[in-house]
Amino acid sequence: MGAWGTGPLENDAAGDLFHELAQARQEDLPALLTSVFRRVTTADGVIDSWETEQALAGAVLVAYHLALQRERPFEVHEDLDLVRLEVTEELRRLAEKVVRRALVPEQNEWYQLWTLSEGIDEAKAELERYPSVLAH
Repeated sequence: MGAWGTGPLENDAAGDLFHELAQARQEDLPALLTSVFRRVTTADGVIDSWETEQALAGAVLVAYHLALQRERPFEVHEDLDLVRLEVTEELRRLAEKVVRRALVPEQNEWYQLWTLSEGIDEAKAELERYPSVLAH
């Protein structure tokens, strides 16, 4: 894992995703995020750690912009305003599914790697606020 912390934005996969999103046209963002989310939510077999990290970063972005749309912003340490996103119901639903799926240990390389490094409790704690933000 190329990670410097347990947070969903503290890894190389998240950085790569945000770089890709920042380079994309705004109208392409929903399709790009949907593709990233579906790699995790519809995976057959073990979910790859890199894909989970990217999907979690995308879910954080969706949660951040959804909270802004609902006029209930929350603070993050990264500048998520660099990627402007209008959150659709489908993105909200998929982002919520990503976070919930990441917290299931079965067939989940991301979960297994954090367990092996004894950081799973901290990694899970970093995700605690997102399901409620992403809830309908």
